[in-house]
Amino acid sequence: MIVESIIYKYQQFLELSLRRQYDGRFVAMFHQIDDDLNRWYDSRYSISFSKFKIFVNRLQKDGFEFVSPYHILNCDGKKKVVLSFDDVFDNVYGLVYPFLKQQNIPFVIFPAINKLQENGFINEKMLIDMVENYSGCYVGAHGLSHCNLSRVSKEECQREIIESGEKLEEIIGKTVNVFAYPYGSLNAVGKRERKIAGERYQVAFGTLQAGVVKNVNPIYVPRININEENYAYKNI
Repeated sequence: MIVESIIYKYQQFLELSLRRQYDGRFVAMFHQIDDDLNRWYDSRYSISFSKFKIFVNRLQKDGFEFVSPYHILNCDGKKKVVLSFDDVFDNVYGLVYPFLKQQNIPFVIFPAINKLQENGFINEKMLIDMVENYSGCYVGAHGLSHCNLSRVSKEECQREIIESGEKLEEIIGKTVNVFAYPYGSLNAVGKRERKIAGERYQVAFGTLQAGVVKNVNPIYVPRININEENYAYKNI
C-alpha cells in the first residue's frame, strides 16, 4: 500500500507536468455512454449520449481535427483529438457508431476479449459490422480478461497483451497494432508491461489524465477520462 501511494503521488505530479506541456493534442477516453443514468455502472466512467454529442460538437466548433490512434503522435502544431472507447458497451454500437459514421469522425474501440461474450457489451457480430462498414473504426486490444496486468505473472501478462491482439485479428480479419492497458495507471502499468506491449504494438494507451506532448512515449500515451461532469474538457 505504501508503494502504491508513492506511485499515485508521482502520477499526480507527472500529470501536472504533462498538462503544462500540452500542445493541443489529446486522447479522450470513454466507457459507458447511456442517457439512462439508472443503468450506469460507475458515474466516474459514464456519460449521457446527449452530453457526448455536445462534447463532439464543441470540439468541432473549436477547430479540433479528429484523427486515428496513429496520427495523434504527429506533432505539427494542429489541434487533434482521438475518441477512444474502452470495454465497448453495446451503446457504442447502437448510438455512438452511427453518429460518428454519419459525421465521418474516426474513433478507436478497445474490447476486452471476455467482454465480447457478456451482456451489455458489443459482441463479435457488432464488432465485425463496425469494422467492415466504416473505415474510420479502428480496433485495439484490451487484454483477454481485463485484468490488472501488474498483478499477474510474466507469462500471464504476455498472454493478456499479445494473445488479445491475435484473437481480435482472427475475428475482424485485420491487423491490430494498438493496445490500451486495462486500468492504465502507473500502478497498473510498469516497465514489464510496456516492454511486452512495445514488442507487439505500434501505439499503446494508458490513463494518465493529460494531453499528448512532444516526444510522448508511443507505448504509454496519456488519455483523459471524459464523463458527465467534465465533458467541457476545461482541465486538459
